[in-house]
Amino acid sequence: IVAAVLVVAIHIAPFELISGNVDLAFTYILGRIAVPFFLMVTGYFVLGEYLTEEGSRFGSNRFEKIKRHLMKLLKIYMFSAALYLPVGIYAGNYSGAGIGDIIRMLLFDGTFYHLWYFPACIVGIILVCGLNEVFRKVTVQKKLAGILAVSSFLYLIGLLGDSWYGMVSGSSFIAGFYDVVFSVSSYTRNGIFMAPVFLILGVIAGNVRLAGRKKIQYGILAALAFFIMEAEGFVLHKLAFCRHDSMYLLLPAVMYFLFALLRTGKKEYRELRFISTWIYILHPAMIIVVRFIVKLLSRFGTDAGFMVENPLALYGLVCAFSVLAAADMLFIRDMKKKR
Repeated sequence: IVAAVLVVAIHIAPFELISGNVDLAFTYILGRIAVPFFLMVTGYFVLGEYLTEEGSRFGSNRFEKIKRHLMKLLKIYMFSAALYLPVGIYAGNYSGAGIGDIIRMLLFDGTFYHLWYFPACIVGIILVCGLNEVFRKVTVQKKLAGILAVSSFLYLIGLLGDSWYGMVSGSSFIAGFYDVVFSVSSYTRNGIFMAPVFLILGVIAGNVRLAGRKKIQYGILAALAFFIMEAEGFVLHKLAFCRHDSMYLLLPAVMYFLFALLRTGKKEYRELRFISTWIYILHPAMIIVVRFIVKLLSRFGTDAGFMVENPLALYGLVCAFSVLAAADMLFIRDMKKKR
């Protein structure tokens, strides 16, 4: 739920009028832990048993669970894409789009600005499972280490095309490489460069057992890594290095320690998982709803412009509407099950 609410902040910038530095620290640095957390939860619950199985392969029974989850993600993605299709058409997002543009949207960018997560998660899971096959004949520890090494290398490539882009864009050769990447995917925050490392970190960090002094050590390391990541984010933004800011050098370290600290067991609260998913999916629609309500009120002589002119007020309203809409979706689902 907290991660979903942080995603809402990224699309509104709630502290923009209060302080640019506060907004940067909260929205565009702290807020960037949200999507990696979703990916790590997926890695832990969906990939964990499969990747830690000796000699696991595509034909094993545990892979069936992954296939079911991939189909579930695909269905959610298709539903969400259909839901936002009229909005995208109205906004002109698809005007002049060719076959190549449509394929890029579907596989990497998402058909609406927040839907990139679903193809990223799908592609990331497929890639990690493919790496699992590559390292299948070694021990589980070496296999996880191998997958982590390859995923980390891909993350570094993505990092240099994201928040660290200004450092390498002066090189014609490297810039040319990223021009090719950006012709296929508008950003490197996708299922190839960003998703795999957090999926595998979810498996690794989820199996860490913390108690006593070790828990304190992890807490200190998490706080230190986060402090350095905040400093990294400020420096990169002030130097105007960022082409985008979804990926930071310290982000994997922050997420590893944080996830290990948060892990309490394998119990899933499926209702909360359902609600957080729908907060993520529906919050752009709720931004439109709030703006529509303000326009409607103004026609009846009520000045409610502050609700959209003040980003913090808009953020609070969108979060509230998104939670209510997600709860409604849960109610509808439960009613359908009873019938």
